[in-house]
Amino acid sequence: MTPPRPSFMKRFWQALRLRLFTALTLLPIVLGAIYYGEWVFTGLVVLVGLLVIREWTAMLKAHRPQSANALLAVLIIATLGGAAMTGPQLAVIAWLAGLVLSAGFAQIGWAERPVLLGGYAYLTLPLLALVELRQMEDGAFLVLYLFALVWLTDIFAMLAGKTIGGPKLAPVISPNKTWAGLLGGMMGAAAGGAAMAHIFGWKTMSLVVFLSAGFAVIAQMGDLLESWIKRRYEVKDSGSLLPGHGGLLDRIDGLISVLAVTFLVLLGTGRMAEPAMSALLKW
Repeated sequence: MTPPRPSFMKRFWQALRLRLFTALTLLPIVLGAIYYGEWVFTGLVVLVGLLVIREWTAMLKAHRPQSANALLAVLIIATLGGAAMTGPQLAVIAWLAGLVLSAGFAQIGWAERPVLLGGYAYLTLPLLALVELRQMEDGAFLVLYLFALVWLTDIFAMLAGKTIGGPKLAPVISPNKTWAGLLGGMMGAAAGGAAMAHIFGWKTMSLVVFLSAGFAVIAQMGDLLESWIKRRYEVKDSGSLLPGHGGLLDRIDGLISVLAVTFLVLLGTGRMAEPAMSALLKW
């Protein structure tokens, strides 16, 4: 006789408990790296870069000889290290060269190479941005702020989506996402932004709340983009590294889009040399 299927709430709390365990395990590592900065932080970002590119390559069913893996590792380390030492301009040049060279070594059909190269750009630009943002004056506060917003968006979106349900946000791309989840994520991020503005004494609380809700939307769009990519290549998760989350890319997809937007706006407006939070709040 088939055992009865666990109730919805029981399955929900089982999944949440596993996610919380993973998050609490990783949180001290991430916070410690943000606090210490310099090569501690850059080293963690390099490790993340290697892991997500490995997941992306596996999703596309591309194969790479060991020599190409070693080359890719060197390119990522050199690019991020260059970003830490020389500033964004030379680092971006090194980043573009690294993308072209590393994609050339992949054993995959020529028709898929632009997709592979686009994925490398999509994944590594935000990591390059992350190193650059941490180098700014008050960069630790900016990075902590962005990380916290994405975490709060994920948590509140899941809670609202699972408990309220309702109309689907993008049923063809991600059947589990709802409009209630999007609004819940925006509210959670806005509340978190207001709390951080109060704790750190940022004067423009209304702007911080508005900006935080906007970042929540960007994070959800990044999540949907990765869902579309996984559906395109018929995979459920990008990997199995993190219990309760799937792959590392499944965990940071929203953060990737938020980092990319933040970096490009600050770079395009020439505010990378200013104190981080002041530059952000001048948008």
